[in-house]
Amino acid sequence: MAVPEVPTPDASPDIGPESGRNANPASPRREQVFPAPAQEECVDLEDRLRFEHERLRVLIVEDDAIVTSFLQSIVTSAGGEVAGTAASGHAAIGLAHSIRPDIVIMDIGLPGMNGIDAAAVIRAREPLPIVFISGQNVEAAVARRLGGLSGLGFLLKPFGAIELCDALLRAYVSSLAPK
Repeated sequence: MAVPEVPTPDASPDIGPESGRNANPASPRREQVFPAPAQEECVDLEDRLRFEHERLRVLIVEDDAIVTSFLQSIVTSAGGEVAGTAASGHAAIGLAHSIRPDIVIMDIGLPGMNGIDAAAVIRAREPLPIVFISGQNVEAAVARRLGGLSGLGFLLKPFGAIELCDALLRAYVSSLAPK
């Protein structure tokens, strides 16, 4: 009697950060999507998230625990402070109001309320800079929904640590510009 073949997580096209499902952290696909920062990249990150000698306080909104951990390691390695994490749009709204971070990293594909809608509510209360991240190229949808507001950034997964830090600083600095 033949044993049925069970597909591995790596063979499934809907596993990964863009699906909202956690992939096997040891899988080659996960490493390909979010590689560990190279040693020289870690050195380049030091103090990258400091602005005028102050550590930027970052709220991370991501529903995938592995991606959240990846983002936390980048923020702390770059001299920033993880002010809080949320896994849904609704949780992000409450947390942003209570902890008052300097900047938000917001996944677009969140369960329940998506990241674009959550960002609109957050920014209606306070004009926090937000860097959107997504596994799908939805930059145009973000731009249409939130207009040409300052303090916004967008990164398409996969991205590197330096790309994330640069996007965070650009969004933060542009939010400080006089309106």
